[in-house]
Amino acid sequence: ILLRIVVYFIFLAVIAFIVRKFFVGRKWGGKKRTAIFALAFCLAVSYASEEFFGIADITGAYFAGVMLSGTRKTTEYIFDCTNKMSYMFFSPIFFASIGIKTELAGLNGNLILFAVVLTAVAIITKIIGCGLGARLTGFKTYDSISIGLGMVSRGEVALIVAQKGSMAGLIAGTMFPAVVLVVIVTTLITPLLLKVGMKRQTPDNTEPPLPVGA
Repeated sequence: ILLRIVVYFIFLAVIAFIVRKFFVGRKWGGKKRTAIFALAFCLAVSYASEEFFGIADITGAYFAGVMLSGTRKTTEYIFDCTNKMSYMFFSPIFFASIGIKTELAGLNGNLILFAVVLTAVAIITKIIGCGLGARLTGFKTYDSISIGLGMVSRGEVALIVAQKGSMAGLIAGTMFPAVVLVVIVTTLITPLLLKVGMKRQTPDNTEPPLPVGA
């Protein structure tokens, strides 16, 4: 496994070198063609990561985005195009697939209790883990707690990990609703926690005033 990971990073380094040398800063037949190339590139790296190296496709997509992050003037255009496409096309398909795989038929009292406990554990561990990390890096206690509260939300990555576990047979289909509940509850509760946790203004949670005439 370690050797495969090393080879994977060598693969990424080679691809990054090629992209930086032949794509970044160059014109590829206009902006529209650039955005299409960027999307195809991200999909290709995602597929290669999953199929040939056993690395999650979202990891490959992330590294592909990092490689394209220095495309100078075209970066904003690529982001704008892919963001719209994700919002209008990919995101609905992803969440629809999650909904289809959610089995509510086997939901019973024990699973509901498990979902409640899992949600509580997810909230507490995020507050403690992220808050402690912030405290160790020099933030004050109050700001560290605020950072922990802000990190409570569990988003689509949790759903993807749960989906991967379900596909690998590590998570039973009946357990999937509990994960979905964690994502929904933590996403909804995070703004409320932040509102309570950031009532007091501190130098770290307050933006400095803009200079006069800015």
